[in-house]
Amino acid sequence: MNTPQCRNVPAAGAPLHVLFGQPRFSGEIGWDAVTAHWPSDLAARTTVEAVEHHALTERLTGGGRQPDVVVPVVSALTAPALRCSTFGLVQQFGVGVDAIDVEAATAAGVWVANMPGLNAPHVAEHALALLLALAKRLPEAADGFAPGRWGSPGARSLRGSRAVVVGTGAVGGATARLLAAFGVDLVGVRRRPEAEPPVPGMRTYGVGELHAALRGADVVVLAATPVSGAPPLLDAAALGVLAPGALVVNVARGAVLDEAAAFAALRTGHLGGLGLDVFTREPYPADGPLRQHPRVVATAHTAALTSGYFADAARQLGEAVARHVAGRPPLHPVNSPRPVTSLG
Repeated sequence: MNTPQCRNVPAAGAPLHVLFGQPRFSGEIGWDAVTAHWPSDLAARTTVEAVEHHALTERLTGGGRQPDVVVPVVSALTAPALRCSTFGLVQQFGVGVDAIDVEAATAAGVWVANMPGLNAPHVAEHALALLLALAKRLPEAADGFAPGRWGSPGARSLRGSRAVVVGTGAVGGATARLLAAFGVDLVGVRRRPEAEPPVPGMRTYGVGELHAALRGADVVVLAATPVSGAPPLLDAAALGVLAPGALVVNVARGAVLDEAAAFAALRTGHLGGLGLDVFTREPYPADGPLRQHPRVVATAHTAALTSGYFADAARQLGEAVARHVAGRPPLHPVNSPRPVTSLG
């Protein structure tokens, strides 16, 4: 079988240039440390460059040195950037490829690949952290030290609640397994409800039965992959069938939640709290209403940004670069590019 050839596979032993679309990670970990997790010979000939997430297209279309591999992270990778560049691999540092024009990449002869499942345990922990912060009202905890307020605010237990995980793939499955330890009535929503559930005895519904699954839910965790162009899964109607005071956590993508409807439900008290790591617009403005509300616990799309995940993903990136320079297809491609004979 002929393996599809992407453009611009570097010569054996040649210097390599990897471009990241976001300069910072967090704390003690940064993009300049990525190659520390690679084989020494590969690391020694690789130059790492990072640009602000909003500047990736300008960097690629500006006529500067062309990278061999692009890692967009949270950056958009557009058709113009793909058409006028010469790199042959887009390797995402995680799962999401919704900001990458995969069709344009395929037409340009560029592989696009991701790292499915690698972030699951880290994002699941984060989902539980958001949920517990809401249930235990941790953002309001300091109020209990005010005069006459000792012992407040009152919190709630997850035990016995109806908890629905929307999307039970790698992240949702890991979240469901953590939730099971809290003694909840666990329900899942998935595209194939007949498949083995991630937790024995967990009831599962199809996407077409979403409202039935959500009816009376006390807790909802969104971990579903959005369908491009589709309306939000959790819209005003879906929010309306939840139990009064329900807690909603979104660690999927901003597109799966109708933020305006959720904010309205917070104002009326129908929702008891929102835990958000993703937003329809990213970066979300510092003065945005969802960040300022007292019943919202928000993080800046950091669910997977742990030192453990960074090391695992860095190693997998090194493997991807090694396969690319050897002329081999990625381990987890999301496309199959046609051969390109001319870059003109």
